Amino acid sequence: MACRVLFDKDAVITCPFGPRVHPVTGARSSHNGVDVVGAGHTLASITAHTAGTVEYAGYNAILGYHINIRLANGDMMQYCHMTKSLQAAVGDAVEEGQIIGTMGSTGSSTGAHLHFGIQKDGQWIDPEPYLYSDYLEDTMTYEDFKAFMDRYEAEQAAKPVSDWAGKNWNALQAEGIFDGTKPQAPLTRQEAAAVICRLRKEK
Repeated sequence: MACRVLFDKDAVITCPFGPRVHPVTGARSSHNGVDVVGAGHTLASITAHTAGTVEYAGYNAILGYHINIRLANGDMMQYCHMTKSLQAAVGDAVEEGQIIGTMGSTGSSTGAHLHFGIQKDGQWIDPEPYLYSDYLEDTMTYEDFKAFMDRYEAEQAAKPVSDWAGKNWNALQAEGIFDGTKPQAPLTRQEAAAVICRLRKEK
């Protein structure tokens, strides 16, 4: 599954959120986002994590060429250090996954990467938990959830599994033990632990 801010690539985190020594100034400061490059430390096109409206698209000496996107709930997502060829302008409505620019090293930067930040209620939060997941989860419809689960189950089904584990897992699902449809025969934590332990031994 590709990182939500890199087109068709997994992310390699080169600098996490929080306190750090700034690579350019050498001063100790708080890093208000997360720095990422593509898997294998490759460059990538930058994609909008979540749909919203562009409220800034331009350049400054620190952030380089960058885009700020205001979300439906009022929060803001920031994409920094891109090349000059930004692909969105102020006022544009952008969709989730839409390419908005190209990874670069403009502004205060020591190498090509994307600095991705999320500002919630005026405060910067750690965006790392959202690199591969939804942000506006409370707006997810049942159809969205079902589509997500269908994709997840398809990915899981494509993974190899031993005959023994597969047959037992199918039996557990058929009996409704794990999906909550058979409350009269719930699985205790001890029973679940025994099943997991057995699966590990038999794989």
